[in-house]
Amino acid sequence: MLTKVRDKEERPRWMGEDAYKGLLKHWESDGFKKMYSQNKNNRSSSKGGAVHSTGRKAHHDIALDMRKILGQVVYPDELFWLPIRRSQAIGLIVVLKKLM
Repeated sequence: MLTKVRDKEERPRWMGEDAYKGLLKHWESDGFKKMYSQNKNNRSSSKGGAVHSTGRKAHHDIALDMRKILGQVVYPDELFWLPIRRSQAIGLIVVLKKLM
């Protein structure tokens, strides 16, 4: 929501003037610009083993989906089994079911 406010460069009616001025000051700071740039690079990177494949979906929701597919409770330490590519999901589910 605040990204839209920053992009529009206009204070929304629901936000107080002091709050908006504080956000503008924060967005102009060197610390924010550095963090913004690093996060933008991280999101566009395809390197490493931590490439997200589930988008903005919460871990809790992912665990619930895996529970439906596998037919059993999924514990937090088992969430790393998520495939990097969605096309790998079917093969992964077959392997996991064989292990049970």
